[in-house]
Amino acid sequence: MTAWIGIDPGREGAIVRLDDSGATAWLLPYDDAGLQGRELARMMREIGEGVVVLERAQSMPRQGIASAFRYGRDYGVIVGVLDAIWQPYTTVAPGVWHRRIVGGTSDDPKARARAVIEARLPLLELRPGRRRKAHEGIVDAACLALYGREVGR
Repeated sequence: MTAWIGIDPGREGAIVRLDDSGATAWLLPYDDAGLQGRELARMMREIGEGVVVLERAQSMPRQGIASAFRYGRDYGVIVGVLDAIWQPYTTVAPGVWHRRIVGGTSDDPKARARAVIEARLPLLELRPGRRRKAHEGIVDAACLALYGREVGR
């Protein structure tokens, strides 16, 4: 049984594992110091092997220097953990997976991505804890896992 694992980096990031039995989500382990590499490594061992698709890091318009530095540091932690546990992965630019999975243009691409995931993975918990709105990191990680399954990465 092949599993596809999508990882959306960032403070609001998440991991989604997609296999024949369904999809499961985990939030990235953050504390005040940033992304916790040891906890991420423990989580990845628990999640198990699969085809990992990691969203490629890129600078964002209007992103401050400190924020960009933290994002880059945390992205490096993810790559380092995957390398340390010998987990192969591929990276994909946000626009590439978004066009493939969400498609088309929309006034609200985040709402369109959420609608796609709700339709294709109806049992995936998008509102962990007491959230009223869908967790964007889970939605993006699910899209990445679907992308990996569709393109065979």
